[in-house]
Amino acid sequence: MNEHEPLIIGIIGKAHGLNGEVCLNTYNQQSDLIHKGAVILLQAQDESLREVEVLKNRVSNKNGRHVARLSGIDSREDAEAIRGNKILIARTHLEETDDQSFYYADVIGYSVVDSSEQHIGEIDYVFEGATDILVVGHEEKEWMIPVARDVVLSIDHDEKRFIVDIPEGLEPGKRGSR
Repeated sequence: MNEHEPLIIGIIGKAHGLNGEVCLNTYNQQSDLIHKGAVILLQAQDESLREVEVLKNRVSNKNGRHVARLSGIDSREDAEAIRGNKILIARTHLEETDDQSFYYADVIGYSVVDSSEQHIGEIDYVFEGATDILVVGHEEKEWMIPVARDVVLSIDHDEKRFIVDIPEGLEPGKRGSR
């Protein structure tokens, strides 16, 4: 993790309406990072960055997703042109994490080992549910490990690894089978 590198918090979804509003697919739907007046970065497929201000933001009654109006995005065509852009935010806008907490994007690629130091795999991604889930891949196997106190024994950010106690009965699936 680079403390000066912005954090990816979501992806621009489809256009909403005719006046340039867009759906925001944020990794944390409950996040209050995207609000009126917030400055965010959009990263295009070519890795170029564009700074925009959130002019309006609301949560859709239909699906609970954010629908936003962004500066410089004034038409449906403008909105379609940024579809798929990554949404980033400066780390200065984020709360500090302690040694045993993390932002999802920061732990992608961390190694996961069990309490006897046996390598399980690397974190491919994390998804949010009733309990956050680490999706850990190794060769043809994919583990879905819950982020719970009795499972995640410790997080070592310096070594970029999680030490876990795999619950009895939890078995890996075939990687990429979902």
